Amino acid sequence: MADARFYQRVVEQDFVGTAYDVLAADLVAYAFPTMKSWLRHGTIFARCSEIGRAVPHSDRDRERVATSLDDRDELAYETIAEALALFVQLGKAARGWSPEGGAALTTYFVGTCVGCFPNVWRRWRNEQQRHHVHDHVESAGEFDGAARRALDPRVSEDPADIVVSRDLVRTTLDGMQGDLRGIAEQLVLHGSTLAEIADQRGTTPGAVEQRLRRHRNEIARRRGIRGAP
Repeated sequence: MADARFYQRVVEQDFVGTAYDVLAADLVAYAFPTMKSWLRHGTIFARCSEIGRAVPHSDRDRERVATSLDDRDELAYETIAEALALFVQLGKAARGWSPEGGAALTTYFVGTCVGCFPNVWRRWRNEQQRHHVHDHVESAGEFDGAARRALDPRVSEDPADIVVSRDLVRTTLDGMQGDLRGIAEQLVLHGSTLAEIADQRGTTPGAVEQRLRRHRNEIARRRGIRGAP
């Protein structure tokens, strides 16, 4: 009944003023640690499924949220902000919390957070994927430049720069597979010529060069550039 009287006061003041500020602070103070705990333990995904709003996620997603305090804070804050806006919107439309519903105000608000979480999660997940693509493209560009410095002494005469470049190339090579990695290792790490590589592989220097060109064109494509030098 105390919740009902206080909530009615907030409604009468159209969700502005001191009463609403106090209520909002209480709701946030209750929901924030709850959301962070559910994110850390992965409970939030089950909660969303229970209300018929399952969210796509992988084991890697769960692990990242479980281990990253910053990610949990970001997701919790954004979810609560959306839930608070919806709480006000429904309240002004006379479709908000009611004591007849059987739930306390705080419980009702956390339920609103669960309902808002899927949209927040999808935006956050898409943003992480964009960052991943951006990082991949940047790495490809760095490898392209590092390979030039490591292979061509005219690009950089600084021994330290060449060493750093070779380290970057070696790291990038670890992410390559099959034929491309073998060719790149021979070129960058062993200083083999195209003719030597072609002879070892029973092909022509032109075929080896074409394989490298396809890789460089792929790097260029990811960087949004037509063609490759």
